[in-house]
Amino acid sequence: MFKKIILLVAIFTLLLSSSCAINKSTNTELILIPYRNGNKYGFCYSNKRVIIPVAYDEVGFFSEGLAPVRLNGKWGYIDSKGTLVIPTIYREVFPFTNGLALVCDTNGNFSFIDKEGNIVIPSKNASYTLIPGLEGFEFSFSDGLYPVTLKDFRHGYIDNEGNLVISLPESFEYTDFFKEGFAVVRVNGKWGF
Repeated sequence: MFKKIILLVAIFTLLLSSSCAINKSTNTELILIPYRNGNKYGFCYSNKRVIIPVAYDEVGFFSEGLAPVRLNGKWGYIDSKGTLVIPTIYREVFPFTNGLALVCDTNGNFSFIDKEGNIVIPSKNASYTLIPGLEGFEFSFSDGLYPVTLKDFRHGYIDNEGNLVISLPESFEYTDFFKEGFAVVRVNGKWGF
């Protein structure tokens, strides 16, 4: 009987200690953060455990599983294992949002790419041209829309599939990104929403 009690206590202790270890590991999310060593960058966890060794000239934060990295003056994206999944061929790149990232090629053309590097929304379309959101430092879709310049120099908005969904009259001199259903615009020199 005494042996059974000791065995039950040992099993209970083992189960308790293993569940605590599981809870500790599942409750603490380890996030990859950039770190620098000399002139190169890599990624580590907040506990300073190196995951991706220093190899890059510059890096950004991970977004949707990919991080922008610059190597030899050009940008691309790596995954959390350090695998280059989108080659370093871009002049400029921005974080992924809703599966798309705005990139600028070496000719200065902006396009949206997917996580495989495929151009989903080209820089130039038969009816519009993408423009980066320099005013508000926006580089992704906001409220599902992205401002574009139409071929006749009017303004409009596309959805995340590249469809022109709003075409504004010529009187609109400036349009900005939508936020919570509103966008700043200028019409005949006057600002409004």
